[in-house]
Amino acid sequence: MEGFALPTASAREMVTAIADCVDAGGRILKRRVTLVEPSSQRDLDLGAVLNCATRRRTIIVAALGNQRMIGSTVIPHHPLVIPVMALDQQGWSCAT
Repeated sequence: MEGFALPTASAREMVTAIADCVDAGGRILKRRVTLVEPSSQRDLDLGAVLNCATRRRTIIVAALGNQRMIGSTVIPHHPLVIPVMALDQQGWSCAT
């Protein structure tokens, strides 16, 4: 998908969005957003909100490989997150 741009979010926006969805009763969340700032604090905040979501029995599905970035956050490494990934015909990751 040439020219296709993924939505972006700051870590704070991502944490807030996940918390809001869980608070509203969301049971399954699919994440397909590129985070724009690298930060260990970001990973701590995301880890905490993911822990909260899973304690409340919310399933988190994380699309990986978008823009050929795999494992750029704590999200795909969280033990209760379901990672998904698509490959193109050449075996390169592509948007899922």
